[in-house]
Amino acid sequence: SDLDGPPPDTLAAARDVDIDEELAPYIVVPADLPPRIRQLAQQITAHQRGPWQKTVAIRDYLQRYKYTVDLKRDERYEPLEDFLFVQKQGHCEYFASALAIMLRTVGVPTRSVNGFYGGEWNSFGHYLAVRQGDAHSWVEVYIDGAGWVTVDPTPPGVAVAAGGAWSTVRQMLDVVEH
Repeated sequence: SDLDGPPPDTLAAARDVDIDEELAPYIVVPADLPPRIRQLAQQITAHQRGPWQKTVAIRDYLQRYKYTVDLKRDERYEPLEDFLFVQKQGHCEYFASALAIMLRTVGVPTRSVNGFYGGEWNSFGHYLAVRQGDAHSWVEVYIDGAGWVTVDPTPPGVAVAAGGAWSTVRQMLDVVEH
């Protein structure tokens, strides 16, 4: 795997792409998308040129919000609208959905990705243990000349201390179960 992203100058120089048949599915937004979501995206990217500048502007805007798994919900609003305008906090799925949808409204093709990030090296069994708590969502943005580029809009959460006696016991039990 190539873990290095495209060169910054390639990203910065990229122009908006013409949406062809292949990219058309990655620009679709829900028909009932609240108008103020599109308006917010347009406001944030008003002075940005090209897909990468628009991406960075919205990503940076979203990273001012708070990461939490203790979700609150105002049922009067559609979930994404509630996240963006009322709660201004959420978990990775909210941040990824917001970035993907907002970028699509300003003409940048996106796709949401769900997977796992991180894991814990088990020194007894010599393997990487990936748990449900390692689940994560992020976005890929299509940049002409670079292809699909990974962007993670989720701000860092509160770090959980790893290690200690409990971690050792958990690793030993995990090896036995494995």
